[in-house]
Amino acid sequence: MMSFETVRNGEKTMLRRLASLSLALVVAVGAISACDGGSQSGPRPEDFTYEPLDFTPPSPDGFRTELSNGLIVYIAEDHEIPWVDASLMVRTGPFLEPDTKIGVASLTSRIMREGGTTSMTGEEITERMDFLAGSVSATSLSIHTRYLDEAMGIWMDILNNPAFPADKLRRNKESALVAYENRNKNVSTVGRRAFSELVYGEDSPINAEQTEGIITMLKEDDSNEQLVERVDSLWQSLAKDLEFQLDRSDHLT
Repeated sequence: MMSFETVRNGEKTMLRRLASLSLALVVAVGAISACDGGSQSGPRPEDFTYEPLDFTPPSPDGFRTELSNGLIVYIAEDHEIPWVDASLMVRTGPFLEPDTKIGVASLTSRIMREGGTTSMTGEEITERMDFLAGSVSATSLSIHTRYLDEAMGIWMDILNNPAFPADKLRRNKESALVAYENRNKNVSTVGRRAFSELVYGEDSPINAEQTEGIITMLKEDDSNEQLVERVDSLWQSLAKDLEFQLDRSDHLT
């Protein structure tokens, strides 16, 4: 059985060998660079020339569709791959949140996805979407066209029938409290916050921050109220491979 001292000596020998090998590699690379540097030189940035960029942005009117329920949908077909990317835009956020409920919009979105619906738990939704090799949230869907109908049904279930379970609300509030307590422990985060205040002003809604009191006071009714208030301000964008059928999209509510 090897002694502890033998093991330590072996480790030291190995480290010395690795250090010698690294030094040799550095010297070799330096020598090659020195040889090539005098004989080869690439063009300078100002020597490059490019063809003029001729691009005319398409008119959004060609992509806009209004469904029978009043929902505005922007459809951009792309036939390169059989994939659908959809996003739901909601007129909400810090500019429309009262000072006493900062963060309620993002909290609502997270709980709608994590908490699941009245027919599927959040874990069941995750498992099913993983099986379909897609992803879904309260405001987005990404899925292969083969599974579009099923995935669209799950997405609409999240939007129409969110469960808002109490345990998910509690966990999100606990997570928000931890983030609040540690907000000044990362220098980069503090720097970004200070820079944003200098650019937009301390009183700008962009710089609105949650406090411990606000986080503690948020409750399920706030999320339900946020959902009801914003349901009439939705519009949707879709980028997909196949031709979009309006009769299929009419169930988006």
